[in-house]
Amino acid sequence: VKIAYNPNLIIYHKRRPTLKSFIIQFYKYGKVRPITSKIIGQGISPLFFIPTLFVFYLIFILPFSVMYTFLIYPLIIYCALCVIYGFFDSVKNNSFFSFFILPFLYPIIHISYGVGIVAGLIARNKIIQQEKREIIYS
Repeated sequence: VKIAYNPNLIIYHKRRPTLKSFIIQFYKYGKVRPITSKIIGQGISPLFFIPTLFVFYLIFILPFSVMYTFLIYPLIIYCALCVIYGFFDSVKNNSFFSFFILPFLYPIIHISYGVGIVAGLIARNKIIQQEKREIIYS
């Protein structure tokens, strides 16, 4: 498989008409990241795992915040950052309305992308196992 890269290429992303299709879009972005890095022989930047760590935090650590209230602090900081960045993005794009939507879209993006990364790592491992079997049986 060959992949070409052109830094001068301009790509227009299609806007998704529904929230469900938006979530699927970012899930697929996350899922493809580890697979394409395997194909092109490149490692994955640790930054791409931040959404996955956020998902693990929500699933495995946040429930303990009932007993240990300090565990909720990262979520409070995250929510504050969503509001702050929502404000900056709405000012940058001159869109008052987006200020009320973006703080809710950021977590949706991060969670769907993080879950996609996990799915992509599982798919990537299946590809690696298949390659190993092909080498052994060749």
